[in-house]
Amino acid sequence: MQNAEARVEEITKFVTLLPGQDQAALLKALRKQFLLAQAKRLEGSVGKNDISMRETLEIVSQVRKAQHTRNGTA
Repeated sequence: MQNAEARVEEITKFVTLLPGQDQAALLKALRKQFLLAQAKRLEGSVGKNDISMRETLEIVSQVRKAQHTRNGTA
């Protein structure tokens, strides 16, 4: 199996042989693939969220009221 440097060198060699438009399209596709892989990894690391927007707003309201009370701005 090739090491990373050898793979990069081989990929670079092939990419430089492509026309500019194809290089740009390849770069765009690679960026998209990279972002999708990152998003999938992040999505897998996030736990299930069963809280509704209403519950979130109620919690935020309670926290703000408590902060205002502590700060004397109520």
